[in-house]
Amino acid sequence: MKAVTFLCLIILSSLEAVFSCYLPYLRQSVGLCDGLDKYMVDRSDWGAKDPSGTADCFPGPVEMIILHHTGSPPCTTKKSCGKAMRKLQEEHMSEKKWADIGYHFVVGGDGLVYEGRPWHKMGAHTKHHNRRSIGIAFLGDYDKDCPDPTMLDLIPKLVYCGVEKGYISPSFKVIAHKDAYCTSCPGDALYKVIKQWPHYPKLIPIPTYTCDATTKAPKPETTTMPATTTTEKPTTTTTTTTPAPPTTTTTTTTTTTTTMAPTTTPEPTTTTTTTEAPTTTEQPWYYYVLLSKYKVPWLPVYSHKHHHGSKSIW
Repeated sequence: MKAVTFLCLIILSSLEAVFSCYLPYLRQSVGLCDGLDKYMVDRSDWGAKDPSGTADCFPGPVEMIILHHTGSPPCTTKKSCGKAMRKLQEEHMSEKKWADIGYHFVVGGDGLVYEGRPWHKMGAHTKHHNRRSIGIAFLGDYDKDCPDPTMLDLIPKLVYCGVEKGYISPSFKVIAHKDAYCTSCPGDALYKVIKQWPHYPKLIPIPTYTCDATTKAPKPETTTMPATTTTEKPTTTTTTTTPAPPTTTTTTTTTTTTTMAPTTTPEPTTTTTTTEAPTTTEQPWYYYVLLSKYKVPWLPVYSHKHHHGSKSIW
């Protein structure tokens, strides 16, 4: 009897793990994902290939949203963005040998969200951090220019939907790729916008920041003056002979020149200033599940003023 009970417990725990991973629709919906469907482009619509392998499942809700840019030319139509998505997937699968496109979602310049990997599957976007993060990328290069406001406004919609489905922790943090790994992604212009968002952590880079570079940072340079040697020029003797019969008189003139030793410049001192990293403070997070339930509109739509951090779309 005990053996049967134990076996039943194992089966139930296995079913629970499967359901929490593969059946998010079993969770109670409060409407946070309502209205998002019109922005979504599923894999079949953009012509995605089938994965070449199976990605692992997340063990539970993730705590980080990591934002990227693809570094490719921007797209402005569904046709051009779909083509860019197919090219991106080909690069990830053929060149990087990944099982599928690395991101969970990709935001196009046409104001649509292109589905990559499923919510419950681990991505391949940030080395050493894929097991606890959702990866979202912007199609384009945003080192000098910011993404269009309509693109940025889709990020909180996606994140809140992920919270409702149970894939994202309510105490999530939104960071940039360069905050977790040594890279220039997602570009300087986009990075300035991300740092203004309320869910951006205070301690950057994050404690789990990693870099595979083997070259250590150079130590502060110390200037050392070489030893000074005093050199004395040799004595110069000039002899002039004047003939005079019947005797010869010899006059000798001696000139001595001495070179003074140069002065020595004292060695400069090197001063190193150490700034202590601020402590991390968990920001209070008010669950936004009531927004849609009571027909409260989404938070203010992103405007060009957000480039200067004057408002927030969250």
